[in-house]
Amino acid sequence: MNNKDFYLFFPKKLESGSGKIKLLKNKIGDKKVFILASESAYLNNKEIFDEIINEKCYLYFVCKGEPTVDSVDAAAAVARNFLPELIIGFGGGSAMDTAKAVAALCTNEGSILNYLELPQYNKKLNYAPLKWYAVPTTSGTGSESTKNAVISGEKFKKSIRDDRLIADYIILDPDLMTSTPLENTVISGVDCICQLTESYLSVNSNFITDILSLEGLKLAKNLNKIIKYPENINLRNDMALAATFSGITLANAGLCAVHGIANLFSEEFKIIHGVACGVLLPHVLMYSEKDNEKKYCNIYKALGGKGKYKRYLLSEYILKYWAELKFPNKLDISTDRKTLSALVEKAYLLQKNNPVKLTKENINDIICKIVDVRN
Repeated sequence: MNNKDFYLFFPKKLESGSGKIKLLKNKIGDKKVFILASESAYLNNKEIFDEIINEKCYLYFVCKGEPTVDSVDAAAAVARNFLPELIIGFGGGSAMDTAKAVAALCTNEGSILNYLELPQYNKKLNYAPLKWYAVPTTSGTGSESTKNAVISGEKFKKSIRDDRLIADYIILDPDLMTSTPLENTVISGVDCICQLTESYLSVNSNFITDILSLEGLKLAKNLNKIIKYPENINLRNDMALAATFSGITLANAGLCAVHGIANLFSEEFKIIHGVACGVLLPHVLMYSEKDNEKKYCNIYKALGGKGKYKRYLLSEYILKYWAELKFPNKLDISTDRKTLSALVEKAYLLQKNNPVKLTKENINDIICKIVDVRN
């Protein structure tokens, strides 16, 4: 693809900065609003949130963990009965994805399952989703700026995807993020770095997504400082912007083998998505570096790397950076050779957009480095 031949999806409006949450009051006005919030995000920001919402708002707490078909359908049933004029997602990536999915189901019939990218379903939305606003309280998934919502089932993790799922309005207020637990901050921040890196290396990247990816990485490189200074508003603001940039870049350029294989581990072993991505990243990068040294060097520099770049230095640098964050270098999985072989076969098919086609031997080596394989 020509680097300057592309079509871009962007959020319609974005407000960024300390105290911006107060703008939501006028945006809501006297509208009938259905708010999908994570309970912890609401409780951490209850005082300011209660000042913003009106008596016509319905506050619905999303399920803990990743949204499922059942949890989304349950939320949609309440929303359909409520007949809102507007949907708001308030919280982390799960709240954002649930809000998008419910916005779609408020104007389209049936279960969310019908619209997921599964061979037997994958139905298209007949009608535009209800307007929805995104107010993220974590920095990582970038879901506030993507055109898909990821929904889990018993043995799958798939998206509903539609250009019209892009948020109508986003508020990035770092004041809402200072109470995020440090473990969540690290995992979501690592996921953000993975998304920015993959979308930059994607075969579908273009010069706009390249700019956003590198600028996002420059902002995200200070994730280690947030661990030391969790209430620093400037650092939180940088990470919030980095996450939103990652959502924009993945929506336009796509992701690569890291996320494809990570989703497999999440489906098969219920591994936390951001953990799977972070553990995989340095190893997949090592096997994907062929003939791509310039871009690897740019990522290395954007993340704060010093000195002349040489092959595999980015992978080594990321492993050291993860260690500084006390981020795991292996997944808590023990498997046998038969299961390993099946994983390799599945993973081989999950490297869409990757700059290098990984061989099955490559994938086998990668998995053996990050899980315990029993003889």
